[in-house]
Amino acid sequence: MSVRDLAHFESWFSDLGAEVGNMNSEREILRVHTSTGTHVVYADKTGKQRWPKELLAIVSDYNAGRTPSLEPMKRTRGEQ
Repeated sequence: MSVRDLAHFESWFSDLGAEVGNMNSEREILRVHTSTGTHVVYADKTGKQRWPKELLAIVSDYNAGRTPSLEPMKRTRGEQ
């Protein structure tokens, strides 16, 4: 599974409360921090993307034009 427009997905996901982080390697195409943890999307040499299972339902919603309900980040809830 992949998204059609990664930059738009990052912006959309950020607007929902996820924190898009800096990538740590050349194979990483997306690093996000959500209420369920840090999730990293990788691409192999051919460009095939590997999405963590925690993000697959969100990608499915994005591709279908739906908006999922996400838990707020601890930081935005005021927790440490």
